[in-house]
Amino acid sequence: MQHWKDLIEKANQAYSTKNYKIAVKHYQTTISVAIQSFTQEFKKDSEAAMASIVVSWLNLSDCYIALKEFDNAAFCFERAFRFVNEQNIIALDTKLTTDRHAARSRLKFTTLSKINYEWALFQKKHGQQLMPETKLKLVQTIQGPPEKKKTKSTILSLQKSCMAKVRTNNFRSRESRFLKSATHKILLSKRS
Repeated sequence: MQHWKDLIEKANQAYSTKNYKIAVKHYQTTISVAIQSFTQEFKKDSEAAMASIVVSWLNLSDCYIALKEFDNAAFCFERAFRFVNEQNIIALDTKLTTDRHAARSRLKFTTLSKINYEWALFQKKHGQQLMPETKLKLVQTIQGPPEKKKTKSTILSLQKSCMAKVRTNNFRSRESRFLKSATHKILLSKRS
């Protein structure tokens, strides 16, 4: 995880000095490192492993937004969502207790909600600049196949509530948006 932290620091430094093309290369490297070490790191610290994937993809999307490459930015959201959604977090650790199983399931749902929330913000601000094919692919990735109606309706309701939050609040940082998103998700789950 330390190697990933060093790389993300270099990438963030390039981004902050507006060297976006260099930052893109660094973020791509952080993604590779995070993916390669995911299984091992997930067993040690599941939240940190999940965060390394999501932060890498979302920071890369920020670079593409700065470069006005909106389709590439959208691709980053799709890849982050797909990676997290496809992880069988239960199979990564065969010695899970019921509590740890529930915690990891919540972690996966919360992480997908965070990505979906960031996607909603991106779509609100830059959705008009996306190619129609890109929009369609992302909607299909996030909503899933038609047979997953419960997941689809949950994600759609979460996206609607996130869009309502975007209209009513002006958030300053990704971290505060994530905290507010997680709180909102908990409130949503209590209503259902």
